[in-house]
Amino acid sequence: MSFALHALAPTTGRAQSSADSASILLGAAESFQRAGDEEVASALYEFILLKFPDTPVAELIRDRVGQATIGSGSLELRVWSTMYGLFLGVMIPVALDADGTEPYGVGILLGGPAGFFGGRALSGRRPYTMGQARAITWGGTWGAIQGGGWSFVARERVDDGATIAGSGVGLLAGLLLARRDVTEGVAETASLGSLWGMWFGTAAGALFDLDDGDRMAAALITGNVGLIAGAGLAHGVGLSRSQARAVSLVGVLGGAVGLGVTLIARPEADRSWLALPLAGSVAGLVGGAVFSRSDSEILPEATVRASLLLDRSNPRAAPPASGVLAAGSLIAWHENELSLGLPIPTPVRLESDPPPHLDDAGVSWRISLVNIRF
Repeated sequence: MSFALHALAPTTGRAQSSADSASILLGAAESFQRAGDEEVASALYEFILLKFPDTPVAELIRDRVGQATIGSGSLELRVWSTMYGLFLGVMIPVALDADGTEPYGVGILLGGPAGFFGGRALSGRRPYTMGQARAITWGGTWGAIQGGGWSFVARERVDDGATIAGSGVGLLAGLLLARRDVTEGVAETASLGSLWGMWFGTAAGALFDLDDGDRMAAALITGNVGLIAGAGLAHGVGLSRSQARAVSLVGVLGGAVGLGVTLIARPEADRSWLALPLAGSVAGLVGGAVFSRSDSEILPEATVRASLLLDRSNPRAAPPASGVLAAGSLIAWHENELSLGLPIPTPVRLESDPPPHLDDAGVSWRISLVNIRF
């Protein structure tokens, strides 16, 4: 038997279909959203998409998410294009070996506004998601790095014209990629992967005592490998932007630990001191990837809570497992096991018209303080 204190009258016993369950959680999510609790609402939306992907409610949520994300990259695109305009305003006079300060002043005065309005016109032609915008901005940035770097490999000095040309080629490549659906996770992992690749190439080149040109070539090649590998990994595994950043952060911490140990050990004057930071970075990235992967397989706390709410709102649902029952009750007794937990409001759908004091969603809430099952 079960003793429960209900905030409102319980619903009549009937099995809930997937559409009913999704509708209940949608009403709960909208209630949390109206109350300003975006985190819980977002977790409930994610839970609906995960557990009930084929319901009309899930389709509605997907439409809302799509409308919210479209155009979210416009601000980043405008900011970067403004900086890119300033970059060109300075680099073009440098490439032309301009004398005096006037050409640079004119370049800055023209480059900044031109870049801003160019980015505004580009984002106005079509809406860009954050991932698509990042593909464009990082394409231009990475192209400039590649152009300048390969000119150094060929001539042992950075050619400003090659840097400008490389940025243009990269920008064009980014615009072509932005025609596809580029997720934030793919764009973030690709950009971070390219930077990590450059670090590994630079450190390895220093360890093997390569000359400056070969070291630059190694950094550029490994950077491209990191970019491609990062994009492929994020696409295959489904890494999010936050997960990519978390993995990268752990990698940075690993490298910092290696550097700290090296400084304490007082290394010799040779380049072997790079070995520990390099190994620490690799270990940190691997550990961060494993942790991020295992963490992504665990539902967030709010999502697990939503699952418990759903089970408890269904009168014919199977009894919760021992040790989990208390997650929705203050005191629970099940299979000779006593457990304490946090009472969780449970959404239940009303069979009849909702009372005047309830919202339009037709959702009632009940709070279980004591739950005993024999």
